[in-house]
Amino acid sequence: MHDMHDIESRSSIDAATSRAVRDGIGERLRDTLRHQPALPSQLRDLLESLKKQEYRTGR
Repeated sequence: MHDMHDIESRSSIDAATSRAVRDGIGERLRDTLRHQPALPSQLRDLLESLKKQEYRTGR
């Protein structure tokens, strides 16, 4: 049986791959949400918060 350290070391990805995965998820989420008539207020607030955070970090 594998211990947790062994599993973590085999599943780690580099920063560039991680960024590409996040960007891809974000793109698909934006495309999906674009077709929604109205977002729930909680989700709208979270997206606004994310947008501000991305602006501050330059992403």
